Amino acid sequence: MIRTVTLDRKQKPTEEQIKQIEEAAKREIVFDEDSPELTPAMEKAFRLAAKNRNAQKELSTIPNKRRRNMNIEIVQNLYRTAKIKWSTHCLERMQERDINIDDVGNCIMSGEIIEDYPDDFPHPSCLIFGYAIHHKVLHTVVGYDGEVLHIITSYYPNTIKFMEDLKTRRTK
Repeated sequence: MIRTVTLDRKQKPTEEQIKQIEEAAKREIVFDEDSPELTPAMEKAFRLAAKNRNAQKELSTIPNKRRRNMNIEIVQNLYRTAKIKWSTHCLERMQERDINIDDVGNCIMSGEIIEDYPDDFPHPSCLIFGYAIHHKVLHTVVGYDGEVLHIITSYYPNTIKFMEDLKTRRTK
């Protein structure tokens, strides 16, 4: 069973949370194809990426021109003019989920922004609610670096994570 708890940096874990962490530390780590064991080189790259991400997050608390809310008209214009980069993650997940490029395009062009992530790293991003070609509700996450639209992922939402309108995220 996976249990996720988010703590504020200033918040101390409860005794129960500490106990759960200690119990989890005793369990064997199971590696699989989604989470393979890291080679020393991969671990070094991962630690460097985490260090850079954390340094960038600290800088993002300072107001700057990088922090901005996304605008659906800009997103649609970038898509229309093909100023797009597709992440490998996105293309792999689209294939697994039987979502094609036209579905994502239709989602973006018919969509609306339902969540905005102005402090996302490495670019501000947002969640778009729209429709696939066959009129099924589709969510697409995109980022914008000031020049190019980055397609991060796309998926069919469900009522486990979203309310019946498939726009409002359920609270934990």
